[in-house]
Amino acid sequence: MLAFTCPFTDDCHYRLITPNTCVEGEKYPGVLSTNKGAISVTLHCLSIVGWDSNRGGVLGLAPFDNVDLAVREGRDLGIAVPLKNGQFHVSRFSLIGSSAAINYVNGATAKAKESGNVRPTYVPRDSRL
Repeated sequence: MLAFTCPFTDDCHYRLITPNTCVEGEKYPGVLSTNKGAISVTLHCLSIVGWDSNRGGVLGLAPFDNVDLAVREGRDLGIAVPLKNGQFHVSRFSLIGSSAAINYVNGATAKAKESGNVRPTYVPRDSRL
């Protein structure tokens, strides 16, 4: 799953949730490609409260500006992450509607921060905007 999150205490982030586990704090190289081109990315293994790491890894994608531009302008997205055995784990996503969804999240987050009405919201599964 590819997620765009905006915690109220921090900036927004792109996260990749994979079935492969990772070591918290470790960084991994990766390649992100869209129909517009490809870029190298760094994937940071994150610890998420309430996440069972046996279910897979949660990776933060950086650099944010390059990933954000690719997601907003692309139509399809693939992320390749090298594995220890010399193979790659590849995740593919459709980006149709992603720019509108990202704009919605950014606007709602800014509005909540501005109003002081900040409370965490947890969505237990994929949601469609």
